[in-house]
Amino acid sequence: MNSSSKSIARAPGAVEDPRPFSEPALALRDGALSDAESRFYRAYPWCLNVFPTVREVVHHLRRELSRLDTLEGDWQRGEVMTNVYLLSCAIADTVDDYVVGERFDFSQAAAVVPAIGPGLRAAEVALRAVQRAREGRLGHVRKWRVAWGEGLEAFLKVFVAGEPSDRGALAPATTRLTSLLGADLPAPVQGRRPRIPAAFRTQDLTHVDILALGSRFTASFPDPARPVLVIGLRTAGSYFAPLLCAWLAVQGYRDLECVTIRPLAGLSRWEGEALARSAKRGALAVIVDEPPDVGVTLARGVDVVRKAGFAAGEVVGLLPVHPARRDWAAGPESAFFSGIRILPLAPEQWHKHRLLEPEAVEARLAEYFERRQYPRIRVLAGPTAERMNLGLQQRSEEKFHTRLKRIYEVQLDHDGGRTDTRYVLAKSVGWGWLSYHAAIAGERLSGFVPPLLGLRDGILYTEWLPQDDPAEAGWDRGRWCDAVASYVAARVRRLTLESDPSAGLVRADQDKGSELLAGTLARAYGWKAAVVLKRARLRHEVTRHACPFPTLIDGKMRPEEWITGPASLLKTDFEHHGQGKFELNAADPAYDLAEAMLYGGLSESEEGWLIDRYVEKSGDAGVKERLFLNKLLAGAWATSAALMNLADG
Repeated sequence: MNSSSKSIARAPGAVEDPRPFSEPALALRDGALSDAESRFYRAYPWCLNVFPTVREVVHHLRRELSRLDTLEGDWQRGEVMTNVYLLSCAIADTVDDYVVGERFDFSQAAAVVPAIGPGLRAAEVALRAVQRAREGRLGHVRKWRVAWGEGLEAFLKVFVAGEPSDRGALAPATTRLTSLLGADLPAPVQGRRPRIPAAFRTQDLTHVDILALGSRFTASFPDPARPVLVIGLRTAGSYFAPLLCAWLAVQGYRDLECVTIRPLAGLSRWEGEALARSAKRGALAVIVDEPPDVGVTLARGVDVVRKAGFAAGEVVGLLPVHPARRDWAAGPESAFFSGIRILPLAPEQWHKHRLLEPEAVEARLAEYFERRQYPRIRVLAGPTAERMNLGLQQRSEEKFHTRLKRIYEVQLDHDGGRTDTRYVLAKSVGWGWLSYHAAIAGERLSGFVPPLLGLRDGILYTEWLPQDDPAEAGWDRGRWCDAVASYVAARVRRLTLESDPSAGLVRADQDKGSELLAGTLARAYGWKAAVVLKRARLRHEVTRHACPFPTLIDGKMRPEEWITGPASLLKTDFEHHGQGKFELNAADPAYDLAEAMLYGGLSESEEGWLIDRYVEKSGDAGVKERLFLNKLLAGAWATSAALMNLADG
């Protein structure tokens, strides 16, 4: 035993030979996916990476379109229809951003160095001229984008009609989309990584909620003859707007147009023309977006729409309201919303809230437990589950990335009259393919995470194992360090990404990890102007070398995230923090080790033991060289989170 392992073994409460975690018991209780779910989700290993390139998206979409005629059940068919919708909108969103091109906001530099303001204004004029010329050269891409929008609309009309068995209407639409996928899009488009629609990944929304917003609109504006321009604020608007437009068409609205804009980046010529044309015709401008935080993007969107010629009374906002931001309209941007009509969808009215009603959960769990030889189950309302849910809520940060989740007490009846009581956690993990990573990770990490029951409709069901004291559960430093090393190594072996997406995410400004790290390093220059100017270069440098073991990391390795299972320590929240709009989006397993070292308060010898154990199990011999930057990132992320919590009160 080396000195590091001896140090661990002498830690308070540690045992001389901690229980090995390399191959934990795979049969914890009776957790496993059903055969149908296992077959379905195993066909989607690519969903471990939520940042595919457009080239990969095209490949996945072509496959989904071809699968629609070969699926074995209605729920599988519904999932694939949803995936076609999501992937098609990802392509549309990315092409729109490509056509608009790069827009530079010089305001930050001008604020730091006011003397360069006149020069920056001249640069902005020249840049606009270059952008107009670029748009002219991209006319063929714009033409394809118009055709893609028409093909997507035809598919979505079938999708929202609620008749999945109507294959006669579906076939022409899928054939049309498949044909358009054969176009040779520019290489820069194919290499881009589409932005994540946070609404469908982390904010618990579904396409059903957009249709509910549509119902609110038709109730308030029932005239189907009035022109309507649906304006989606990208990124979410690229998904919401075409869906809403198709639904309104199915409802009988006859004069519809759809456009998406990114108001903080300016308009392309085509976007501006669409707004001006509809304003002249007296159309209603219907703005759709994801739940507002403080309303900055929405305010800018309303401002753009008003400047295009729409009166305040002709502007309607259809908005889901996030539970953490119910007071979003009371902020400093509220003046922009004066006179416009806002039609909200409260969190309690979201589709997933209905899916988590006890009756709905009982029906789903009956399906899962029947195959486990429990012919009858009941979801009970009682003080135990109520107390567990209260504790769950108290430990939650209640932010935009906080997922909808509930614990249920379940009574299981045997044929012989015996009764068992279990507890089940139902947690929102995404929508369509944006949720499949949870089932894949849960199945591949069996024995390292709580027992998996199933994934359906974006809700992951796992067994909840009550703990005497969750904050201290299993806090044996030696055992915990061994569990961390084995768990991180298991993710490296079982949740491998085909490539490290970091460099591509920097180009799309989606890599929070490199942004935070570059900002931290840039502060060494002292002078504010130098910090601003050096940040981009540093961001490029920290992502220049791809991780040799790209992995869907855990992203939250704190001791309180672990519980004691029947055979070993288990990692909770295993599917949540690896990738997403509000996550670091790092792909290096060294980050998980660094965060465990930080929050575990490990000594130098304990860190050495942890690294050696991880290398032994993963084969990642170069991890030590990558640890420094990841330790710096873990510390910066912890500081950032603490400051945000202070700001939130």
